Amino acid sequence: MFVMNKTQLLVVTILVMVTSQLFVGCSSTRGGIEGHVYDSKGRVKPMVQVTAAYGNDKLSTVTNSDGSYRLVIPAEYAGHRARVYASNISAPVAHCTIPAAGYNKVNVQVK
Repeated sequence: MFVMNKTQLLVVTILVMVTSQLFVGCSSTRGGIEGHVYDSKGRVKPMVQVTAAYGNDKLSTVTNSDGSYRLVIPAEYAGHRARVYASNISAPVAHCTIPAAGYNKVNVQVK
C-alpha cells in the first residue's frame, strides 16, 4: 500500500488544481462576428479591413478572397454591443450583440 506524506499530498493537490484550471481555460466558450463584405453592386470585396469595437477594446481582420471575415471575441464580452467598421470608414457600418457562443452574421456593404 502506498502512503503519501503531507508534502507529497500537497504537491499532488497543487498539480491537480493547476491542471484543472488549464483545461477550464482551454474550453472557455467564445462568440464572435462573421460575415461578408460587398460593394454597392453585390460583389464580394476581398482585402477589406473589418474592425469590431466593443467596450474599450477592438479587434480587426481582413476579408479573404471570397470577401468573408470572422472575428473571435473573448467570452467576457458576451452580451456587449459591438460596432463594426470597414476599411477607412469612420462611422460604424453595423451594430450587433456579441453572442456567448457561435457567431452573429454581419454582412457589410461598402462603396
